[in-house]
Amino acid sequence: MKPLIPQWLLEQWLAEDLQLGDITTSLLGLEGLGRARLLLREAEAVAACCREAARIYSIAGARPVRFAADGQVLRRGSALLEVQGDVRSLHAAWRVAQELASICVGIATKSRRLVERAKRINPNVEIVSTRKTYPGLRALMVKAATSGGIFPHRTGLSDSILIFKNHVKLLGGPEKAAHILNGLKRSLSARRIMIEAESLDEAYIYARGGADVVQLDHMSPDDIRSAVPELRRISQSLLVAAAGGIDEDNIADYVSTGVDMIVTSAPYRAKPADLTTVMEPL
Repeated sequence: MKPLIPQWLLEQWLAEDLQLGDITTSLLGLEGLGRARLLLREAEAVAACCREAARIYSIAGARPVRFAADGQVLRRGSALLEVQGDVRSLHAAWRVAQELASICVGIATKSRRLVERAKRINPNVEIVSTRKTYPGLRALMVKAATSGGIFPHRTGLSDSILIFKNHVKLLGGPEKAAHILNGLKRSLSARRIMIEAESLDEAYIYARGGADVVQLDHMSPDDIRSAVPELRRISQSLLVAAAGGIDEDNIADYVSTGVDMIVTSAPYRAKPADLTTVMEPL
């Protein structure tokens, strides 16, 4: 899955920086053809959204020559992107393009590390991301995460049914929430019914109530490890997910509990990759 980043959004980001024009480049009288390369300054990283960075240059009037593919592993000094064009176009686009790529490469690289650590413990575990993205940047951040091997748990409120603790409170408690699960399944048979549990007792109630996925929220690996066999005894078709505070330092512990799915926001909190843009005349 590769989300589409709309052209108008890229144009908006470029316009935010360019505003009424690049007065520095204009006052210096710079003109003529040049080349810009976006280079990696870290030891290793995973490429993501370099095509979108290239599109920023295209909007500004430059011509992309090549760009790294999503998911490509890069080493220090590698070029993520190379473009040619009027030096005024290069200067107009380089900061926006570089920062876009920096954010996305950081997310993709962290995603890859999380997946690798998890798969070493259980090759079949599914690692998915939450919808805790920055407003306006969801498609970009989701694309970056998928480039590193993590797919979205939810892309928005309308794509899945996930009952949270606030829903449960407003419904009158876990027992009442569990009571309506079968009704939901009958009326929306094409959708999985997922529900968040804050305790093991809640998890057992929801499993008996017919949930398709029980998401164990902010529980310790030891508690989850003790719960998984009982949940599977209650329902063999049930999927068990672990969520809440899962990152590189503890993902292996959570995977080792035997859950089917790890839900994490960690990729979206990744540090941007260290990139630089180098220009030269042609």
